[in-house]
Amino acid sequence: MADTALLVTRNVNAIMDENPDEPYHISKRCDSSQNLTDILKKCISDAGILVNSGVNATTDSFYCSQGRVNDVFVDSNDDLITTLRERYNVRTFDMETFQLFHLAFCAKLNPEQSIKAAAVKMIFANRPKDLFLMCDKTKKELEKIGGLFCLKALKDVEL
Repeated sequence: MADTALLVTRNVNAIMDENPDEPYHISKRCDSSQNLTDILKKCISDAGILVNSGVNATTDSFYCSQGRVNDVFVDSNDDLITTLRERYNVRTFDMETFQLFHLAFCAKLNPEQSIKAAAVKMIFANRPKDLFLMCDKTKKELEKIGGLFCLKALKDVEL
């Protein structure tokens, strides 16, 4: 689960060689809605499933911002994953979590219309170790189980 997320975006000017020292922008962290996150963690762990949580990096691309290196492209991302892990303790990557957390954060400015946001991660790939879950049947079953846990948790959330 993601307790907090940061946004990683390409600095296109740096990629175009205008600022080679900072090829990626890394935002401040934006936290999940703590109560909703705690309810989800409890729901999943009560079922006997190990719950890991930590920092998520939400990226603007499936490729360069997630550290995929390809000599065909000028990405300046050779050390990006290492930097994100060592400096920010990032555990997962996706393209949505920060945006959802930030939307909820912005909505908090108007308490009558607050939005709660949490993120459950199902890990299907470990890119640094080049490991991938390839079985579509298993993926579908995990998605179904994850969705059911989210629905069970939502019934305990005061809206």
